[in-house]
Amino acid sequence: MLPPGTRLLANATYLDLQHRERGELKAQGSEIADDDHWYVEKKDVDHELWNRLLGIRDVERTGTG
Repeated sequence: MLPPGTRLLANATYLDLQHRERGELKAQGSEIADDDHWYVEKKDVDHELWNRLLGIRDVERTGTG
């Protein structure tokens, strides 16, 4: 999770753990992490965990089978 005050990288993919229902976010570079937006960058998360965070339930994509 990015510390508050961190600017998101342009064109990087993030997920806001506070608002997972919004799905993936492709950053423009103007967004900043804060106490209301807990961003995690896709490149920093294992793909199976990323899929679970997105709410995907397919066991082959989440490694939970």
